[in-house]
Amino acid sequence: MASTALTIISDGEGKTIAKFLRKSFGHVSGYSHMLLAFMSGAEIRTDRPPDAKTYHAMGFLAASLIAHLTPSNGDTFLVPTDSDVSADFTFNIFERDGVIMVRCEDKAGVIFETRAS
Repeated sequence: MASTALTIISDGEGKTIAKFLRKSFGHVSGYSHMLLAFMSGAEIRTDRPPDAKTYHAMGFLAASLIAHLTPSNGDTFLVPTDSDVSADFTFNIFERDGVIMVRCEDKAGVIFETRAS
């Protein structure tokens, strides 16, 4: 069964820097796996040049993730960061003490929260 997912990426201060809606992504476990696989080994660091897995800030990670997801089949849409968009699932990607985290929620509450890197 197809579901919708809202992905919200926040900086280290908790400010939303990117928000996008993915329609018809399938089951929550498949999208979770895709997100976690993309961010596997990723780091937020400023002490070395950026590369495929090193980002200087969450904004760079957000841009890379959006670029990675959008060519798939045209089902990913950027939405204004201050918009009130609902979806079956919400994925929050954020930084906590230098670690990239992912939290998945549905209307009943938190499904999981884990390290992405």
